[in-house]
Amino acid sequence: MKRTRSHAHAGAEPPGLSELELARAAQKAVALAPQDKSAWTRADVIKHLGRVLPRTGLDPGAAAAMLADLADRALRSEFEPVICLEAPELTEVPRGLLRADGRSVYQRHGGVRYAARAAGHGRTHGRARQRRRRAAPDPRVRRARARRRPHAAR
Repeated sequence: MKRTRSHAHAGAEPPGLSELELARAAQKAVALAPQDKSAWTRADVIKHLGRVLPRTGLDPGAAAAMLADLADRALRSEFEPVICLEAPELTEVPRGLLRADGRSVYQRHGGVRYAARAAGHGRTHGRARQRRRRAAPDPRVRRARARRRPHAAR
């Protein structure tokens, strides 16, 4: 039987992964999710977590619970900045129309989308606009260039 690094730990830690290994896996999963789609779901994060986490030897129920908990922590921005793209409810939903998770029965199950927040988010568009303004020639320069080209449409 092949021993994994997580089984070699002695002490109070369960035969799973250390908190550092879990944090690194969550960071990788949040970084990989936008490579497939710009807006992704909790299921996408769980898929990527399953791909980047090493095998632990946990029973399937415990492994699924660990993945779900780690995905929820990642979506709460514990490891990397994440933005929830779901719009708020416009009106209060009656209690009879709420699911166990607190969402309306009219919302698609598992349909909440997320996006990774990039460093400097929101400032890049302004900088690009400034570069275009600097690059755009003055209207007088454009008219002078047009006069020099005899084939230019007027």
